[in-house]
Amino acid sequence: MLVVLGILAVPPVVQGIQQAAANAPQYPDQLAQWYNDLRRQFSFLPALDQQASSPLRDLSGQLGATAAQALPAAAGVLGTAAGLLSAGLVLLFTTHFVVDGARMRDYLLSFLPVARRAPARAALDRMGARVGAWLIGQVTLSLIMGFASFVGLSLIGVPDAVLLGLLSFFGDFIPMVGFLLSGLLAALVALTQSPLQALATLVLYVLLLQLENNVLYPRIVGQAARLHPFALVLAILLGSAWLGPFGTILAVPVAAAVAVVLDEVRRAVAASSTPIASVDDSRATEPARPPEPEAPRATPQPASRA
Repeated sequence: MLVVLGILAVPPVVQGIQQAAANAPQYPDQLAQWYNDLRRQFSFLPALDQQASSPLRDLSGQLGATAAQALPAAAGVLGTAAGLLSAGLVLLFTTHFVVDGARMRDYLLSFLPVARRAPARAALDRMGARVGAWLIGQVTLSLIMGFASFVGLSLIGVPDAVLLGLLSFFGDFIPMVGFLLSGLLAALVALTQSPLQALATLVLYVLLLQLENNVLYPRIVGQAARLHPFALVLAILLGSAWLGPFGTILAVPVAAAVAVVLDEVRRAVAASSTPIASVDDSRATEPARPPEPEAPRATPQPASRA
């Protein structure tokens, strides 16, 4: 997925930046035209000074020329390095976990006593089931967000809506920031058409992000991983603070695995505790009575002589 994301993201981003740099000298005129049209509807707005826009036009032209020269080389180097690194990591981890996953589990379980290996194996199976449920929920959520992005961009008229929808699908696997970054890339592509389309694209992605964070993510991913929304947010914050973007991706599955461990600990504590026998309150509060003295036994009398 990382390799596919790098292959899909780098070329359109570079092309969009190049087109934006080439069209940069036209942006001041477009903004001035848009402001004049707005001023015709709202006469209280002040008139735009033509002399004030000329330095902005010159600066945008210089920035566009500089970016057009520097971006291709930098994008090529970064894209090649990111692609090679992602491909190596994906192949390395995938090969080890697929080929030696069962042996790794059995090796780790061999350090436990024999009586505890079966419960530990069952706990690991429950971890795998919960992490698998999280993955299915995350894929479902990413499909929804990617399709919604494609539909919204198509209605706005942004070019390459299918490709941008795919980028939104892959970016949504990074909680809180991945979908927003894909929205910024889509706004950059929309900027090659007009500033208004770029603004509409940003509004679309902000609305979709609010819908995901407040409605879809807790209901789909949270229920699949069986985690409370507070636990989800806390796990993502801790993961991003400790390991950055990589920790953000792994925060929810790690939290689901930790939840399984906590459930096992709670079951062990509940099983080891002995129930206390209930005592009648009236008997418990009644003071103990001293034992009653036994009655004196009658001594046998000797038989009388006739």
